[in-house]
Amino acid sequence: MSQATTHKRQAPSKSKRHQTPRQKLSLAMHDPDRWVCHITYQDRTGKRTTRLISPIRWAAKQRNLLALCISRGGPRQFTITGIESVELVKASDVLMGDSSVEEMGVTRHA
Repeated sequence: MSQATTHKRQAPSKSKRHQTPRQKLSLAMHDPDRWVCHITYQDRTGKRTTRLISPIRWAAKQRNLLALCISRGGPRQFTITGIESVELVKASDVLMGDSSVEEMGVTRHA
């Protein structure tokens, strides 16, 4: 069972709150010890899921994102057009495991 700490966290700075989804993903990609991302994703069949991910790199001319999916416990590839929202989560507040973000009770930062 996955768990996340329940410590009160400070919101990211104002500049981080107003970044585009791609900018937030890039920030987490370049500082993986500090940030992971909570995303809402719609796959090509229309199924919508929420995932907690650690972005690794852009692929396919930056149309796809390769990431470690913490929610699913393995590497996954996401199309940038399928990522509906991105919220930064402090990496230190997340324990790796196999439960969904909702089960972990992770506080997200817009």
